[in-house]
Amino acid sequence: MAGLQVPTQDLDMYVSELTDRDFIVTSMHNFKDLRGGQEGTGDTQTLLLWGADSSSMNLDRIISTLKEITPEIPYS
Repeated sequence: MAGLQVPTQDLDMYVSELTDRDFIVTSMHNFKDLRGGQEGTGDTQTLLLWGADSSSMNLDRIISTLKEITPEIPYS
């Protein structure tokens, strides 16, 4: 289990990125961005909690996949 903070306005894109790559999104929690929002990200953020099935994904695959996804996050 781990989490990613993403702009709520882009939530569908990040959920698709994770699920298309065999990650399991277990829950999502919206919250107001206390930083006042960054340009282009809106004032609401979402914490995505996700997991991976260890029988189909080893740690190397998890890390390499996250390296592909996280550069797209505006504040990674």
